[in-house]
Amino acid sequence: DMNAAYVFEVLNSSLSSQPEPALKKLSELEYQDQFSVALYNIANDKSVQPHIILMASICLKNVIFKRWKVASRNQAALSDDEKLFLRQCLPHLLFNTDSKSAIHIALALGRIARFEFPQIWPQLIPSLIESVTNSQGQQKNRSLLGLFHVIAELSQKRLRQDRDTFTQVCNQIFDLLYGSWTFHIQEIIVISENIKNDKSNTQNYDLLFNACECVKLSLRILKRMCKLGFSREEGVEKVSRTIATAISAFKNFHSIQSQLVDITILEAVIYKHCAFISTICLIHFEACIPSFAEMLETFHSITCQGIQKVNDEIMFPSQRTMIRSILFYKNLLESTEFPRLLNPNNNKKPTDDSSISTITVSSYLSIPQLHSITE
Repeated sequence: DMNAAYVFEVLNSSLSSQPEPALKKLSELEYQDQFSVALYNIANDKSVQPHIILMASICLKNVIFKRWKVASRNQAALSDDEKLFLRQCLPHLLFNTDSKSAIHIALALGRIARFEFPQIWPQLIPSLIESVTNSQGQQKNRSLLGLFHVIAELSQKRLRQDRDTFTQVCNQIFDLLYGSWTFHIQEIIVISENIKNDKSNTQNYDLLFNACECVKLSLRILKRMCKLGFSREEGVEKVSRTIATAISAFKNFHSIQSQLVDITILEAVIYKHCAFISTICLIHFEACIPSFAEMLETFHSITCQGIQKVNDEIMFPSQRTMIRSILFYKNLLESTEFPRLLNPNNNKKPTDDSSISTITVSSYLSIPQLHSITE
């Protein structure tokens, strides 16, 4: 077996003021047997300093990306024993390392899933789903993190058989992920109310932060599934339900944000919901029809309020959320299918799409305010 103490010294040297020789040595070690096992043992050692654990996790991820499946016979793939060891042990490391290292372990799990799920590692997604269902706090956060990167990798595969597998997975886990997302949305609302009543209780902010992380991860998974897991015909009910909930959550988060001492806590959550609505709307037009009027009204409110706050030099909502709202209008107007949203029962295409679209959207949009920010 490769000497873990030697690998530790190389990792430590790679973080010194003169890292070049050590980094070159790490590149050489990447293609040696048992290097991945040595890296895992270092990353899993609680007595090791966090910066070395992070470096070991990054190197382990790189080895898996390069050697799990090689494109050339001149390169050596990981041995079957190493692959078996990593399949058995990586989930444990995901749940028992620091947050920065966990990101790289989750990326590594996703890459393994690309080649091993479902034929060789069929229990991967079910085990993560079980953890999402039965855990809470950091454990649930890590489960969602791992599941997101697995879903992200599977969603990128393009062969028909792989696409069918991904659609099947999406159908199997959608309701559970939707339930997790809505549960944490309500949790954020309740915790925010508790903070409003007792701003001195710092524990509430820790709970709020974790709930926000779970909401963001759940929504990122749902976005992948809605975007790539369902056809327009198959996903109407699921996407329609998710869009309606996203709009409601977006409005609720925006209204309670001002109640918090630190208004930036919800900023990323608000933006993620804004991005989800504006992206999925352009892919699943039919599913958005029931929520279309409320969607326009919501983005109009956010855009105008954001512009007013810019003029007052107070960035609330965040600048990127406001810009995303404005881009939503732009992309909607440019879409060739937009007139069908306005007239879903009329199959005839209007002779002048742009004029009809512009008149309708301008009823929600204050043009002078837009001019004030663009100038």
